[in-house]
Amino acid sequence: MKQIQIAKFVIIVYASTLNALMLEPISIEAPLENIATTEVDEELQTNAQTLSEKLLNQVSINQIDSSTNASVISIRGNDFRATDYYEDGVPLYKTANGFVDTSMYIDNSLKVDLNFGGAPSLYAPSAVGGEIVLTSKKLKSGLHGYADTSISTNNRKLETLVSYKTDKYYVKAMLNGFKQDRFILSNDFAYTPIQPDKERVNSDKEQFGGYLKTGYKMSEHSDIAFKISYLKGDFGLPVQVYNEPSNAFSTAADYQRTDNKELNSYWFYYDYKINTLTLKLRSYYDAYTDTFNFYNSPSFTTLKYDESIYEDSRLGSILSVGYDYSQKSSALVTLRVDRNRHRTKDGDTNSYRDYEAIESSLSYLHKYQYNKNILLTASLAYKIQNLTQAYRYNNTDIDYKDNKAVDGQLTCNYVYNKEQSYYMSIAKKNRFASMVELYPFFPWDTATQYVKPERSKSLEIGTELKVIKNTKLKLATYYNRVDDMILFDGNQYENSDAATIKGVELSLYNYSFENQNIEFSYAYTDAKDKEDKRVILIPASKLNITDEIFFQSNTSFLVTYLYVGSRDDVYNSKTYSLESYSLIDTQISYAPKTNLTLKGGVKNLLDENCASRHGQPAPGRAFFLSLKYKF
Repeated sequence: MKQIQIAKFVIIVYASTLNALMLEPISIEAPLENIATTEVDEELQTNAQTLSEKLLNQVSINQIDSSTNASVISIRGNDFRATDYYEDGVPLYKTANGFVDTSMYIDNSLKVDLNFGGAPSLYAPSAVGGEIVLTSKKLKSGLHGYADTSISTNNRKLETLVSYKTDKYYVKAMLNGFKQDRFILSNDFAYTPIQPDKERVNSDKEQFGGYLKTGYKMSEHSDIAFKISYLKGDFGLPVQVYNEPSNAFSTAADYQRTDNKELNSYWFYYDYKINTLTLKLRSYYDAYTDTFNFYNSPSFTTLKYDESIYEDSRLGSILSVGYDYSQKSSALVTLRVDRNRHRTKDGDTNSYRDYEAIESSLSYLHKYQYNKNILLTASLAYKIQNLTQAYRYNNTDIDYKDNKAVDGQLTCNYVYNKEQSYYMSIAKKNRFASMVELYPFFPWDTATQYVKPERSKSLEIGTELKVIKNTKLKLATYYNRVDDMILFDGNQYENSDAATIKGVELSLYNYSFENQNIEFSYAYTDAKDKEDKRVILIPASKLNITDEIFFQSNTSFLVTYLYVGSRDDVYNSKTYSLESYSLIDTQISYAPKTNLTLKGGVKNLLDENCASRHGQPAPGRAFFLSLKYKF
């Protein structure tokens, strides 16, 4: 009842100001391609430090696995492995389980764009689950940088960046750190024997990272750059609060930790452009280590099982060549090759399992500007996943069948005038299985000879227009059919399911008032499997309302309201219903100088007791302060 009353109050307040809204006009000169994408506005977020915090207020994105402490996300109800991530054209490293840990990604020098699948990717048809595209913000000439620090009831964070740029070269260095001893639960949480107080058991987290990136302008036509980055962390996996610890390996209430997580990355960039020809090369090598342990108690002194160590690496390159046939027509051909290797070691023994998969693709993307209003885009990709003799367990080889697939996507973007734009996308896409899905990761798992790619057929239609005076609206509706879904049946992964995902997304924007910005977003998602059961952890409704009020040119107040509908979850083969919840965050920002900003506020103002997984309660009310200094 409290949630319903809050929702009604917020909506009434919003509706009372709706008729005064105003928008920035759509540009005819730069139309079309970006209608189906969304840029994350960091100024309308309360103390969003990590990439996951910037994403989870988006109504089309849901957190689906907090039990790994990795902020695994789903876009429009798709599998978390189906989403791709890019930074300046380089695909971010995915673990053997096929995800990017967005909770460990801290870099406010990047802008974040979201492609939910209705637009082509940078190189080819977009991924089944869309894309998160990170792009470096433009550097200023000379010496610049910032220090950004925050402290809250639950954690502490520091990020500092220094850059130096001339006409010929630039250097950019970043250091960041995050520390959380534990987080505090809501006062409304009902304690259990394994979670006896408000301090979340086994919720500590500590990480340190940084990078050095340098670029050089070789000539009028070519640029070269290098980036070296390092990330190290360790953290506990919060216990399942409804179970006592036991000797059963499958019991989630055991005290589990990632005692060491390291990622070393080495990236190379080369861009060349002359007249109508462009060439881009991205090469990358990533080395990843993950040490995972089970303990008998929260003192973390006695191991229950042998230490499990992952030693992984990725080596790859993307070469794309673009050519402008005319002012109306252009083409892009891209070749990509990735080699992923994984090794699991059990303690100090010689028992290990090696895996390797080589994925390659050749894609073609063609853009045709039919007239000043219509842009047509066609993209096609041929993909191969090579698995021949890729599994070796104590010198035993098993032959695996390679996977092949063809992706295709057609899009049409139409700008009627400065106030109306429309787009449509039709696509057929495939998702190759991750390393975990391809091979048996535990000795008792059954080795499977063939896991086929998941197959997706999708349709999306959307618009961006001025519907009433001073109001901009974005509306999208989509349909996605996924066949040959890859599921775990208890001892192996197999193609055993299908799902139909359809939905509607609506956003209203206001940047009109001299002293107020308002945004309203709503998503309805109908995601069901072949037995007409709801896809787990995906709410039917999600609503976000943001209001920023400027009292003076240097002082503002920000309030956000987030509603997440009920969801289903499965634990120990039983289905549980997770209640809907509402969160209100507030923030006051004060900038006494142009280069200094102070912020303070409250996350989860009403101390809502909520959970994104069964038995995994989220943090309650938390206070925060932050300071950012730029030079």
